[in-house]
Amino acid sequence: MSKQETDHRIKVVVCHVGSGQEGIQHLPCHLKSFANLQDVYVLAATPRPSQWPVVLRFERLTQDELTQAPDGSCLCCSMRSEIAAFLAKLFMAMLARIEKPVKYIVVVTESKGVDALRQTLTHTPFLAQRYVFDEMNICISSNCIT
Repeated sequence: MSKQETDHRIKVVVCHVGSGQEGIQHLPCHLKSFANLQDVYVLAATPRPSQWPVVLRFERLTQDELTQAPDGSCLCCSMRSEIAAFLAKLFMAMLARIEKPVKYIVVVTESKGVDALRQTLTHTPFLAQRYVFDEMNICISSNCIT
């Protein structure tokens, strides 16, 4: 890609939270610092906090895959990656105009390791053409100033 071309892929950002529901409650105020909430889709293995703005889209995952992925592996190797399957399904839904376009996917995890997600977005052709791993990491503390 030349410097003049714009990368139109959807950015995938990792949000590191502590264990439990407490950390994820503060995510919307962190997201507002770089994105409009209607342009964001959050993927997390915890329930959606009830006080979150309605415009913030959310998908509940059955497990936090990044905490279980060995270092140096990719989620696509498991052939059961819930994150990879959701990203493919979401893109097709946006293409069919069932879902509104998004600019950011935020994957909420308790894991400090992001290599599995980075590898998946790089080495899975369908996802690599549509999504890009953004090195910006969000770390949430219990103090959130809006």
